[in-house]
Parts: sequence; structure tokens; C-alpha cells
Amino acid sequence: MQMAQIDSIYHDGYLAVTPLGTQSQEDTLLLLKDGTVYSGLQVSPADLDVAASRKNEPDETVSSV
Repeated sequence: MQMAQIDSIYHDGYLAVTPLGTQSQEDTLLLLKDGTVYSGLQVSPADLDVAASRKNEPDETVSSV
């Protein structure tokens, strides 16, 4: 992936109350300029193969039309 394809990266850290107590949670979203949003990335954006991800992991992307 080219860095020019990235519109923004959103990171949110927060505390969540669970039955076991308070736990730290984090959400990271990658927004591409074509309107695609990735959540739960397992690799660095620089290592992301967008075409392969869309084919093999369709549930990991949300495309806004």
C-alpha cells in the first residue's frame, strides 16, 4: 500500500467496565481515500495488501459508497 492512499488513521483508547473489572480497550480505524475503512488491522498500514485483503478478508473492510 502506498501512504498516498491513506486519508487518515483514527485511534481511540478508553476504559470499559466488564464483569471482571475495568479494562483498557483500543480501537484503530484506517480510512483510505477511496472511502474504504479497515478495523482490526493485524499488520502495519505499510504492509497492507489492499487487493488481497478485499479478496481474502471481505469482513475486515467496510466500503462507503
